[in-house]
Amino acid sequence: MVLAALACSGPDHPSRAECERIGSGGHTARPGLVVLRGSRLGAVAKLDPGNPASCSDPGRAALFLRAHALLATVPEALRPARVTIHASPTVGAPNAPVAGLEYHRESASLLVSAAAVDMERTVWLHELGHLRAATRLPQAEPAQSVLAALDEGVADYYAAVTAGRPRLGGAHAGAERDLAAPPAARADDWARLALPGGLDVHRMGWRFAGLAWQAEPREGALVRFLLACMGDLRALSGAGPGPVARAWLEGCPEAGRARVEPLLRAWMPELLGD
Repeated sequence: MVLAALACSGPDHPSRAECERIGSGGHTARPGLVVLRGSRLGAVAKLDPGNPASCSDPGRAALFLRAHALLATVPEALRPARVTIHASPTVGAPNAPVAGLEYHRESASLLVSAAAVDMERTVWLHELGHLRAATRLPQAEPAQSVLAALDEGVADYYAAVTAGRPRLGGAHAGAERDLAAPPAARADDWARLALPGGLDVHRMGWRFAGLAWQAEPREGALVRFLLACMGDLRALSGAGPGPVARAWLEGCPEAGRARVEPLLRAWMPELLGD
């Protein structure tokens, strides 16, 4: 059987029967979940998708079952409508395999290596948060870095509320992030935007997620408001981080702005005011 237009062939293995049971009839129990094999990431981050994987492949079947089980734990309102997973895609001319688990923004899909299948649950949930937010970033700075940091923060907060705990496994270099104990603000946090790649978007995202967790440490209206603030942000711009953040807030649904604005002001008080 193929993951998601499946046909049985190949040897048996422990995951195959369950994979075929869930995907019987050419449909998955989680609509929109697709696992592809043979995908290739080429120049300028262009992704050439492969073909549907088969339940006869032990690694791909295990990946499908892992993603399926994780999606079952996510409330339906927070679940991405489509989850496309590229299993062990290759990169560039040497066809080197992708390492780890990451969100590919241009194709709104996940790149997952064989070793990443068993990564800690909240690492997966963080990447599913990126999928659910479906954020597209502008090219110009400082908008790109500021909005990338917000996107990381929303994905961290999504992972925490869907997991029901503030401590997240490390998607980057094995680091852990505890939203109940985010990093303290530094005097030069926003000044780093003056340097190429100077803003640590993961650290700043962690800080934003910590503020969100403090405001609402559970799955509720706040995470849905924040997700609704994301999406296609490519038209946003600003002369500095404060104007960018204000433009982002103005694009949020009116019903949620009163909940989101205090988080922004606490995140960048020197730019937006206490």
